Amino acid sequence: MNNPITTSCNPPKSETTWKSNYLQPFTRLPHEKPLTAELLRQVILETEPDTRNRQKYCIAYEALAKFAGVIDLNATSLRGDYSPKRLTPRDLPTDKEISEWRDRINAKNESWGWAFGIMATYGLRNHELFHIDLERLKQSPVLSLIDDNNGGGKTGSRRVWAVFPEWWDKWRLWDVKLPAVTGKDNSALGNRVTKAFARYGFSKPYNLRHCWAVRTIGFGIPVELAAQQMGHSYQVHCNIYHYWISDDVHQKAFDLAMQRPDRPLAP
Repeated sequence: MNNPITTSCNPPKSETTWKSNYLQPFTRLPHEKPLTAELLRQVILETEPDTRNRQKYCIAYEALAKFAGVIDLNATSLRGDYSPKRLTPRDLPTDKEISEWRDRINAKNESWGWAFGIMATYGLRNHELFHIDLERLKQSPVLSLIDDNNGGGKTGSRRVWAVFPEWWDKWRLWDVKLPAVTGKDNSALGNRVTKAFARYGFSKPYNLRHCWAVRTIGFGIPVELAAQQMGHSYQVHCNIYHYWISDDVHQKAFDLAMQRPDRPLAP
């Protein structure tokens, strides 16, 4: 019997949501045991407390219990205190370290060096590498993303400005060397990117996106514009990405504002 979520009549975005939020928790359930509330609680408690993964299992199992109709499961007390704001701030690389990483990877594989440079310069999600209007990129450092909703993407088309613009020229990002990677959906494409960078010793490609978000502060780019270019809401930008802004970044932004010749002056 076909799963109704993965049949061709449903959009790929639904399939991606199914795989990322429900399939993994469901596959952890032992097939030889009857489905009970106690079994679901036991598997939930095997996950790490106060994590997104724990929260995901609670949501999936509550949905499963409701679907079964005869299981009374309230997992609210098991979800813990997970929140993006409570995460330990990431150890983000400096811009100098990012440049050095890009050069090391490029020396070993120019395609993945190009990919690293693009992600660092434009703060892209992993899979968005494969939704770039490459012809327009050859002409301009303003990157255009093609609407990827048919591939389960989070956002539609948008434009992203290079931060730093010098990287587009220095790393010859107009000379497209897109890695020859295939994947049936955005999740698979993103995993290919993560695994490729890991082979060269860079284990957290999403940090490049965080660094782009922080870097825009130093450039004085308004938060609303940075959020739009990243393809998420103003609230997400403030609640998650700006959580990793250090005092040094705040100081640089303040110094930049104070050096403006047109800044307000005290009476």
